Amino acid sequence: MLNKALGFWRNTFARNVAIVASGTAIAQVITLLSAPIITRIYGPEAFGILGAFNALLVMTTPLAALSYPIAIVLPKNDRDALGLVLLSLKISLLTSLLVAFVFIVAKDAVLQMLNLAEVGDFIWLLPLAMVLSVLLATTTQWVVRKKLFSLKAKVAVAHAVLQNGLKISLGLIAPVFSMLITVATFGYAINAILFYFGIRRSKKGAVSNSDSPQNSQIVLAKDYNDFALYRTPQLIISAVGQGMPVLMLTALFGPAAAGFYALSRLVLGAPAQLIGQSVQTVFYPHFNETIRNGKSGLRLLIKSTASLMVVGILPFTIVIAIGPWLFSSVFGPDWQVAGEISQWLSVWMFFSLAARPAISAIPVLRLQGLFLFFEITFTLLRILSLYLAYITYGTLMSVIIWYALSNVLIYLTLILWVGHSSKLNTKNLNY
Repeated sequence: MLNKALGFWRNTFARNVAIVASGTAIAQVITLLSAPIITRIYGPEAFGILGAFNALLVMTTPLAALSYPIAIVLPKNDRDALGLVLLSLKISLLTSLLVAFVFIVAKDAVLQMLNLAEVGDFIWLLPLAMVLSVLLATTTQWVVRKKLFSLKAKVAVAHAVLQNGLKISLGLIAPVFSMLITVATFGYAINAILFYFGIRRSKKGAVSNSDSPQNSQIVLAKDYNDFALYRTPQLIISAVGQGMPVLMLTALFGPAAAGFYALSRLVLGAPAQLIGQSVQTVFYPHFNETIRNGKSGLRLLIKSTASLMVVGILPFTIVIAIGPWLFSSVFGPDWQVAGEISQWLSVWMFFSLAARPAISAIPVLRLQGLFLFFEITFTLLRILSLYLAYITYGTLMSVIIWYALSNVLIYLTLILWVGHSSKLNTKNLNY
């Protein structure tokens, strides 16, 4: 038994996953322990408005840098990777100014169209949040590129302490949605700053002095234009599909219904983020190296997917069995509906967790063009499920059930498609 444990730890991939997972686990424990306090301070409506704001942010974030931060891991040359960092930040400044201009011209019309009049002037934080989210994305991808997994673990814990501490302390002063939106916006900056100083302190994180710039930022933009042309619209379409329930629930059933859904996503996202993001962080560069060396990544893909399914069975089964009682006991009696929603979201989240390696493999396999087509189809299926559920039954739970089941079908299809593509792709890909 001891030899097996030592063998596991000597395996670089498994050890890196364990390092990232440990930091994420502690961060999620902090978040979950803080949640019962935060839910009793703010209430469902505040959570609903925050969820709608975050949905808008998620939809605009891919546009903010045209998804170039995701490519930072890929170049062989550190100087080219740094060029992608600078390119991403410049694009984010331009796109955020464009969004700000839209608000100058038609802020009230936008809020009315989205049924978010309560947000008011706090919508101006959206362009700022776009820039800060790109700043975080570039520092995160640099950490992944340099394989500073212990730094990622430490920052996850520090960020959880700071962000949840701010939500509680500011909520005691004024328990309104504006506090949640403000903390969420500047949380990106806090996280990025922690990464930045960690990178500077690490010799491993520095740009290699032996590298010289091989490409200008214009050339880099062209070389990795599949991220702008395919991955960006794919991510936007995906965000529309993911954010649609929050905006639809807000419009049709009120902010409280959206708040129930938002809390369910927050709680269920804890195990998904704990394991899924940890594996995804390590899997991406490892899979990239495997394909670059001319090998098939199918075995690694299957092993990672199967491992996530095994790990995800227990926590999601518990929520399916006792979700309503669990939520009302932990977060207060006002949140029982969130527990009922979580029972159905657990089925969806289980398959979403299992699909993390497949999603990470897509840019490495250069499948982003086809993935855009798939994402358009998937999003139409999500919207159709919401629409049919509402016009047929007209209840909150019917919308949730149909949406959850449509996502199960989507992620199963995605896993099988990427697995088949990985089996076929055995040639060396040069970046």
